[in-house]
Amino acid sequence: MPSEQDNGCLAIETKEKTLRSFGLRTWVQLGVLIVTLGIGIQFFVYVHQAASEGPISIARSPGVEGFLPIGALMGWRTFFETGAWDPIHPAAMAILGFACIISLFLRKSFCGWFCPAGTVSEWMWKLGKRFFGKNYQIPLWVDYPLRSLKYLLLLFFLWIIFSMSGDALAGFLQGPYYKMADVKMLFFFTRMSLLTAVVLAILILSSLFVRNSWCRYLCPYGALMGLFALLSPTRIQRNPETCIDCKSCSEVCPYHLPVHQKVLTRSPECNGCMDCTLVCPVENTLDLKTIGFRARPWSPAKLGAVIIMLFIGVYSLAQATGHWKSSLTAEEFRMRLAEIDSPLYTHPSISPENIHIKGDLPGKLDNLKLSKIIKGDEAKKVVHKMHGKRLGAMGYMIAHYGSDDSKNILYVSVYENSEVTKYALMDMAMKMVNGTEIFKPL
Repeated sequence: MPSEQDNGCLAIETKEKTLRSFGLRTWVQLGVLIVTLGIGIQFFVYVHQAASEGPISIARSPGVEGFLPIGALMGWRTFFETGAWDPIHPAAMAILGFACIISLFLRKSFCGWFCPAGTVSEWMWKLGKRFFGKNYQIPLWVDYPLRSLKYLLLLFFLWIIFSMSGDALAGFLQGPYYKMADVKMLFFFTRMSLLTAVVLAILILSSLFVRNSWCRYLCPYGALMGLFALLSPTRIQRNPETCIDCKSCSEVCPYHLPVHQKVLTRSPECNGCMDCTLVCPVENTLDLKTIGFRARPWSPAKLGAVIIMLFIGVYSLAQATGHWKSSLTAEEFRMRLAEIDSPLYTHPSISPENIHIKGDLPGKLDNLKLSKIIKGDEAKKVVHKMHGKRLGAMGYMIAHYGSDDSKNILYVSVYENSEVTKYALMDMAMKMVNGTEIFKPL
């Protein structure tokens, strides 16, 4: 066992190393946060220009799609079922994929090193500790049930996504609401209701007193990363033979994990921040190691470099393969932004089956009849009658909008499934109200 004098020297050396290493992770977090703020400002300016009549001089920022994790999960489900990548918000899938890869191989380090929400949450409790002298630890009998909340939220979202039929999912991902989901997210903050402001204020204030309160108890994104981290071969390892049981590691842990009691820390709460390894006063006693792949322990510099390089790699690959920028043109974005407050862009609840099309149409269209969706032989007859074209044997879905008299049908189109057709009918009706051109040849 090391002597008290040896421990004192080790503590001084460890403190100097800790300050340098803590600074390194902070710089990575700050860099990602600044980039995120820049992306948000760029998107805000883009929306502002699109809402005006002047030219759009700035590009839409795909990185804002990182705040659409539910849509990204829907996109990944579609990808695994059909092989098709979401063309509307492709960057959302790339960013979620990056986060899952990081969590699978390097624990939940996406949360501890990269996530801007995690960064703000962490800085808030550190600010609270500086002002109030300490943070408050919720008793375990309350803490454990509260931790389960984020997993329940994740389970709820997964239930919604995987209970939807393939047609319903395709309809949502190609529907008008999802096309403007990033704007809806922006409006969540720029058009904040009093209730939303109060809830956010409570979350921010709680972060001053309780370490990582949002991440610890409510973040479903972090819950998903935690499930991937359970499979991670990278763990905090403690050498019980050299450990002096100072408990510094457990005290500094942002999630209050009992690191000093574990040989391997397997908890899904561990975010790979490495703070515990940096405060350990005994060398080679507490390290972050990847079992079976890397005998030497990770250093903060190497871990940070791998995380940044992996993100650059994912971003470059997505750019090179056309899976980063949205297929939504600036012209369509501007058109949809002009009607963003219409019923067409209200959230379709849990499933597109809940939409009652006629009830959602403006009163201006009451004198017109919205046709039922037709398919198969009936659809082929309509297309042949209107355009002189024949369809193959596939059961195409047809949507048309017009008066009771079939001779006055205003619009006919072919869609791949009934859910997409429902959204198209609503979109078509809103275009008629706004005087937008809707006639297209088949």
